[in-house]
Amino acid sequence: VKDSKKGGGDASAASQGVPCPVDTMWRVELLLQLAFCLEDDSKAAEAQKALDEAVAKVKGFTDIQSEAPWMPLLIISARCYFCRTNANGQAALKKDVESSKWMKVATTGYLAMYGGIEKDLDTELVKTWALIDQPFEDTLKQASAAPPLTPAAHAAESKQKDIEADAAATDTPKSLSSDENIAMALLLRAAVRRQLWGIARGMAARLQRFRALPPRARVLLDMS
Repeated sequence: VKDSKKGGGDASAASQGVPCPVDTMWRVELLLQLAFCLEDDSKAAEAQKALDEAVAKVKGFTDIQSEAPWMPLLIISARCYFCRTNANGQAALKKDVESSKWMKVATTGYLAMYGGIEKDLDTELVKTWALIDQPFEDTLKQASAAPPLTPAAHAAESKQKDIEADAAATDTPKSLSSDENIAMALLLRAAVRRQLWGIARGMAARLQRFRALPPRARVLLDMS
């Protein structure tokens, strides 16, 4: 800039050093992109530093739910990926989200999808789902404990299920927040990805008892 004023330098080159303000959310997304690029380049320490900077900026953003509602889920996804093999990192993440049920559910879903949970994964998914949909655990236990049916018993049960379905159709579907809807869908996706078909079928059945996702939630789910 100094050179351009004197006429003794290249103004276009000098202008490249002029600071340009960048929106906080843009900076966060750029930092996340940088973190993944560094991780791909086997620079784990530098990648973690970029991620930590992004997390710090989000924590300092007071109105994030109205200004950038997609950002908390994006941060959780990135943190889950980077700590998928790091027990201490997982513990720190779980501590940060312990005050929010939907964040706890989303965290478990992402960790499961990224291979961060290996021991007792089926139990972990079921207990996490029950944080929001409490009857799910008992319903799943009853279904798994039921003995095989004879043809006659199967026909009777099918008829009973039809009756129950008709009764359920008149019930008011359970209402969840947009964030809870997204978190539950992530948990179902995790069960499918890890090929836990019995649990996934149970989750899909329970989802029918929830109200349909509002437009904003559907967009956020697609982005996840």
